[in-house]
Amino acid sequence: MTLTSGRWSPNKVATGEPSVAYQPPVEPIPFPSGREPGCDDEPVKQPESRIKRTFTPLRELAKKHPGAKPMMIRDYFPASSIFTVFGDPGSGKTTVVIDAICCIDTGKDWRGKRVSKGVVWYIAAEDPYGVRLRIESWYESNGYDFARDTNIEIREEPICFADPGEVTRLIDEVNSVPVDQKPSAIVLDTLADTAGKYDFNKDMGLFCYGFERFRKETGVSIIIIHHCGHGAKDRPRNGSELGGKSDVILPVKCEDGITTLSCIKLKNGDKTKASPLSWKMKGVATNWLDHDGEVITSVILESTDDQPKAKSASLTRSERIALDALGEALRKSGVERDGIVSVDEVAWRKEAISIGVSDAETDDGKRRAFNRAKQALIVAGKCSQHDQRYWLPLARPDKTRQDKQDI
Repeated sequence: MTLTSGRWSPNKVATGEPSVAYQPPVEPIPFPSGREPGCDDEPVKQPESRIKRTFTPLRELAKKHPGAKPMMIRDYFPASSIFTVFGDPGSGKTTVVIDAICCIDTGKDWRGKRVSKGVVWYIAAEDPYGVRLRIESWYESNGYDFARDTNIEIREEPICFADPGEVTRLIDEVNSVPVDQKPSAIVLDTLADTAGKYDFNKDMGLFCYGFERFRKETGVSIIIIHHCGHGAKDRPRNGSELGGKSDVILPVKCEDGITTLSCIKLKNGDKTKASPLSWKMKGVATNWLDHDGEVITSVILESTDDQPKAKSASLTRSERIALDALGEALRKSGVERDGIVSVDEVAWRKEAISIGVSDAETDDGKRRAFNRAKQALIVAGKCSQHDQRYWLPLARPDKTRQDKQDI
């Protein structure tokens, strides 16, 4: 007997007939429906996947409102956001922030913009004395009773957002207060005064993670007051990471006695509605006397439509850095000759590269960026040159340096 097609059959080799090789039985191919034609049985159910779906079809959301982020101050300060307000020392950035948060605390319109009333906590790590006086002066100048009407809370000790333990304690404190006392925003003044043992150049990622974690776990906005970048007045210091994490970026400048706030980033908002706002500083008397019996003064903002005088064509970031570097190189190693203090290109280029004239990674890339900036400054009349020496137009010899050289 020989096994063929899965059955035993007579051995055809013995009869002289050709033998048939063994072939295994063929499994029937299941029909897509899970049942064979003519079969009345129920379809075979396929096992369900245990993997949970995490995507939602957009068609299911088509008739649902997408939601709108509440605004603390219409068009400028969205709720539950990370803000960076930056500027030079003395530009008025702290006073502008105080003006805004006092409006949030009282519900008063801010420069004609609708305000949602809320509590504000203030970490005055840099100058708690000045912050307290400016807040008090704002209330008294706007017809409020400071002792009765303010709900702002202040803290003098810094909180480092790069430290997970400090962030956890702040989150617990915020979430532990009654709902009607929970802050809408926390002001960090300034970021530089809260760094502690951390280095912004290396640890900015830790700060940004702390800001985002705090915002997500509390729903409270963070208003970070920060300084300009070294040699770059149009961006915050360590601006790449911090700027990327910020929902709103508000530079503050002071020119010709006019303090101006503008908006260069407004995530998920219409930046054109956040037009520049300008103020003039006004000195005011407080209700307090100093040790000599003199009245202690402070400052408030007075809105103005005046604008700083128009400047000539603006320079690029690299050109501004190169120009600053020329001034610094002249101060460090300038040589006076025929009444002009000048410096050679090597010293100028070295100074420019050291303060970030280019973000290029190679020396050749940095050198090319410097050369472009140098040439642009010469064409614009910002720099004079002769015989590979460079100086600022109308530069005059430094008397102290000249005396030292004469000695």
